[in-house]
Amino acid sequence: MVSGSESFASKKRMHRLLRPLTAIETLSKDTRILLIGPRNESDLWLLKGYGFSLENLRGLDIISYSPLIDLGDMHATSYPDDSWDAVVLGWVLTYSLEPERVAKEVLRIVKPGGLVAIGLEYSVLQRDDVEALTGYKLGRSERINSVVQILELFSGHVKHVYYSHDAPLRRSHTKSGFVKAPSAVCVIFSVNKAGAGAESAAG
Repeated sequence: MVSGSESFASKKRMHRLLRPLTAIETLSKDTRILLIGPRNESDLWLLKGYGFSLENLRGLDIISYSPLIDLGDMHATSYPDDSWDAVVLGWVLTYSLEPERVAKEVLRIVKPGGLVAIGLEYSVLQRDDVEALTGYKLGRSERINSVVQILELFSGHVKHVYYSHDAPLRRSHTKSGFVKAPSAVCVIFSVNKAGAGAESAAG
């Protein structure tokens, strides 16, 4: 069961990713946005609160109780090519054993010039440490822990980085337990589907 404080922390970290997304001028209230791994509708309602039209927002997760969240696998979705103006992966990429495959799928379904927003938890723990703490088998041995590592997954297809938050405080869980607010690694960038052109720094 998720406590009130854990729920608040989860919402706060999504604000850290979604708030800068809403400031990008290429988006409008009619922008089609896919949220991958939202767990429930709260992230969709958060985007609605930022002014986006709910009818253009969808979630995708492996479990769902909601008509707003499609059942599916982020490694192989059922969406057509070039379906979404923006794709958001909030604290879900580290659950994948094949993040390169996720990146390839995101590139397939996002529109040319569309946006990709990714947030994840900074942690010095490796997979075995996390499994010992949680009892779950998560992620691959080498943890994605920086903006650079995220962008490398999309190498050759990053057009412009609009936002980069590279866990400046470096707060991490430890082998003895969890910290209340581990640091976040977040990046938002536009996509060059052709794979040509140089990647640009956030500015």
